[in-house]
Amino acid sequence: MKTTKIVESIKMSGNVKATLFKNGDFKKPIVVYDDHNTLYTAAFNYLAGSLVKTVTDAIDAPFTAVGTTPAVGYDGIILSVGGTLYSMKCTGEDPLNDSYTLGWSGENAARKFTGELTGVTGEITSLILGQDFQVPFTNQWATPSSWSSLTIANAADVLYVEWAITIS
Repeated sequence: MKTTKIVESIKMSGNVKATLFKNGDFKKPIVVYDDHNTLYTAAFNYLAGSLVKTVTDAIDAPFTAVGTTPAVGYDGIILSVGGTLYSMKCTGEDPLNDSYTLGWSGENAARKFTGELTGVTGEITSLILGQDFQVPFTNQWATPSSWSSLTIANAADVLYVEWAITIS
């Protein structure tokens, strides 16, 4: 009798999309970045850890406001603007009347984490999605694969970063 061995595999992939609204004009979005991201060991370890009853290292304490010196112990998206670290607002209301869901959205194996940045000018040179900010994060989950930079010239501009993670 011939036996067949079944091997199951799980693939994790991600995408980062950054959308800019110039000078508070929410009718004309400009997609400034839309590409794959690099996932790190912390994301894979979280997936494995979620199979047990108690899950640690979750992105479950999102930054509540845009700020220099992101709040220690919080989770979400940070970016470097002119060499200064900023946290993106990752929870609460957005000025587009719920056009974006800040923080986690989606279900099952397709989830998205969204952050908002406003009131900031300068050149954004890096983005990081992570858990437990301690300069930068205890667990760095992901970075864009090919982000170069984006300059925001007007403090009224609003930037949304949507970080999609899909498990298939």
